[in-house]
Amino acid sequence: MVRQFLAITALVAGVATAHAEPVRMNGAEITEALAGKIVAGNQKGREWRQEFRASGWTSYRETNGRSSSPSEGRWRVQGDQYCSVWPPSDFWACYDMARDGEEIMFVESDGTQWRARYVDN
Repeated sequence: MVRQFLAITALVAGVATAHAEPVRMNGAEITEALAGKIVAGNQKGREWRQEFRASGWTSYRETNGRSSSPSEGRWRVQGDQYCSVWPPSDFWACYDMARDGEEIMFVESDGTQWRARYVDN
């Protein structure tokens, strides 16, 4: 009886752990997650907000109580990655993306994660 309890407990713990892992998004999921949406996050004390227009334009602004002008750029999905370019640079930086419950994550090549939640206008 004790063995059955331990086996069931281990199974339940394993299932809970399996669902706690972020799920990597494919290209179609990334497009659906971003087009026409606004997300906000906090990275190392920097609060930020980004809008993704369906037209491929994007704007980014740090929102720590400052009234800074937004940076305007372009975004697209390339393969299974989110990519963006921020003029005057012409370099497209690409990131993996994942979903973790209500959050989406932009994942840099070094593993750094930028977590965000959807916000209303």
